[in-house]
Amino acid sequence: MRFVSVFCILSLLVLGLASAALAKDVKTTEPNWHWNAFGRSIVPEQEPNDTCPGQAINCGDTVDPACLCTNGDYDWYYFNANAGESLTIATFDAADCSYGSGVGDTYIYLYANDCSTVLAQDDDSGPGFYSLINAFTAPYTGQYEVAVRAYSSSELGCYTLNINCGTLLTGACCLPGGVCQILNQIDCGNSGGTYQGDNTSCSPNPCPQPPANDVCSGAIVLERCTAGSLADNTVNYTNNYDPGSGGCSSGYPEAGNDAVYVCDWNAGDIIDMTYTQLNLDGAFYVVTDCSNIAGSCVVGADDTVTGQAETIHYTVPTTGTYYIILDSYTTGGGPWTMDYTFTCPAPQACCFADGHCEMQYAADCRAMGGQPQGNGTTCDPNPCHVVATQPSTWGHIKGSYR
Repeated sequence: MRFVSVFCILSLLVLGLASAALAKDVKTTEPNWHWNAFGRSIVPEQEPNDTCPGQAINCGDTVDPACLCTNGDYDWYYFNANAGESLTIATFDAADCSYGSGVGDTYIYLYANDCSTVLAQDDDSGPGFYSLINAFTAPYTGQYEVAVRAYSSSELGCYTLNINCGTLLTGACCLPGGVCQILNQIDCGNSGGTYQGDNTSCSPNPCPQPPANDVCSGAIVLERCTAGSLADNTVNYTNNYDPGSGGCSSGYPEAGNDAVYVCDWNAGDIIDMTYTQLNLDGAFYVVTDCSNIAGSCVVGADDTVTGQAETIHYTVPTTGTYYIILDSYTTGGGPWTMDYTFTCPAPQACCFADGHCEMQYAADCRAMGGQPQGNGTTCDPNPCHVVATQPSTWGHIKGSYR
């Protein structure tokens, strides 16, 4: 065994040096994988374990804390499994890190019991740059070895190791929008959900539901002629509305979670709003019919920059109900702020054909058949005059006196 162990270690060191010499690939996808130690035995790493077979652990154990504390360090563990069992081996951040910080970037190998036959290996399938061997079918009954190293021989720090054998237990998984499904923890994380624990149930639904203003029917009312500041987070909202490509939010489709506010505006009201999605490429728009977003969108903004403030300055052309939809080009949700000022024009003198004067908003004056006299005008003194008209028989009467 000593010869095999030395050969194994030398081989791994060569592999490690070769890997360290390579530029680290940029990880473009994140599985959102995490592991909670529900009812698991937590054991500390026991040094020395830098040669095969290393430290004995059991299926289902979580090793925490573990440490790669010297350059080129390898940690070895061995466990027993049955042929046909599904093996899941994962590394991630340590809950208790006496070394001071997590190693962050691990590489793991699953070996047969000869310490030299590599059955599986992984670099970045776990959270961040941690490693995950997921659902590997055990080819025989007996002993297996696991080796853990840092991606670079110079990387040091703590980590947690979890070994699972057999079919993964399932439980309630809270997915975006408050949807609950029974999944195992890895599938839940890869679906963007939050695992509620082994054997938990979806009845009753334990998942937080979207707020009422996730849709137009529950829109939060903003009062006309007011100003204010709002702040919230759309992470628990869903994606219900989209003006589409070529739509009024600068021509972009909006795939993010959206929140809805509503206000009754009068013609002539001046609308100023500034909306910022702090971590996403935000967008927002105003519609009059939530069942026809693209067709009823009257104004919107999307400048294509993450975290950039979006602004709308709009003069209302027609009195009615308007829905303000806070959205984003980026999928998902996040924290946001909005400042708004709804400026209502002052009433002005409105002259009617019979010469009487009323103080009315310009749009209302026209709707009533009057003539608005302009901003700042009043009915005291009366600026209106009766329009003189000649009777239709004037020419006939005049001719009868010739």
